[in-house]
Amino acid sequence: MQSSLRDVEESIKVEIKKAETDVREDVQAETSDLTALVNQVKVTMGQVAVKLELLDTVCQMVTDLAANSQVTT
Repeated sequence: MQSSLRDVEESIKVEIKKAETDVREDVQAETSDLTALVNQVKVTMGQVAVKLELLDTVCQMVTDLAANSQVTT
């Protein structure tokens, strides 16, 4: 009886260790996925910033042209 209880206890400890390892691996995989997504968002934000800068330049050029224009409506 005593040895079977110890066997069960050891079996439970082994299963707990396996579960902890599985959870740790899952968390690491999810963390890697999230890190990749964050990096992708950073790149996209950089691209948007460049496009906004270009748009600002174009708007400024149009404003300057309109100010210098002799066209009347």
